[in-house]
Amino acid sequence: MPRKPAPSPIPPALTPSQIKVIRLRAGWSSRQAGRILGTGENSFSDYESGKRNPSQLLRALLWALALRPSLGDAFASGRFDIPSDRTSAASGASVYSK
Repeated sequence: MPRKPAPSPIPPALTPSQIKVIRLRAGWSSRQAGRILGTGENSFSDYESGKRNPSQLLRALLWALALRPSLGDAFASGRFDIPSDRTSAASGASVYSK
């Protein structure tokens, strides 16, 4: 019996309106979204109008925001609670990107 192909690591495309909804749910202006997600302050509106397509990395970030809107605060602040191993996860230790 033939095997099923592995799922693609490339996130699926998003429509311009989906991109806008994700941004609005994060509570960001298009300039803020561009700055926070690293696309440049003026370019994010191009994604929402369909003039440009987001990169694979940006699509992955947008999908993460779509699935877990609370990540917007972490993206905006640059602070992520990431356990470094099982010991620190149990003790509640945190590692921050800044």
